Amino acid sequence: MTGDGVSVVAQVVVASFVIDRVVSGVLFLGLIAHIVPDPESTDDAKQRISADRGYKLVYFILAAVLVVVVLISFPEIQVLKAMGMTGMTEALDRFVTGLLLIGGAERLSQFLQPAGGGKKSEMAPEQAPPPPLKVEGTLFLVPEETARMRTTRDIGVPTV
Repeated sequence: MTGDGVSVVAQVVVASFVIDRVVSGVLFLGLIAHIVPDPESTDDAKQRISADRGYKLVYFILAAVLVVVVLISFPEIQVLKAMGMTGMTEALDRFVTGLLLIGGAERLSQFLQPAGGGKKSEMAPEQAPPPPLKVEGTLFLVPEETARMRTTRDIGVPTV
């Protein structure tokens, strides 16, 4: 595949998606095997924060490893070069591309999560739907021909 801008953007999006799905699958297996800390398994706030940080750290490490594999396997993915920036070293281009791949994978992960994190929060109870709208009054249907001939005027509406 050529290294033009559109191709590189498509490659970054696809690679980010693949990285996110692979990392999510590995983390899921890690949760099942109790290797990765599960932030949802505890009610204690401090333990939940600690487990969430551990989960994010493992996510970042796995994503970084996969990004390195992608960058070695597909050397034509160079974002700065595709943008037409000259005078950049290849190492800087790889670094920026790697950041985009890791950041893109994390953003895709957040985008693909169900709204509200997938679970109902205990802190925000479900609200009752608002009562149905009730409109009272009188409606007069006038034939279209009559409505065209009439001039607009204020019609008194009886008040209650």
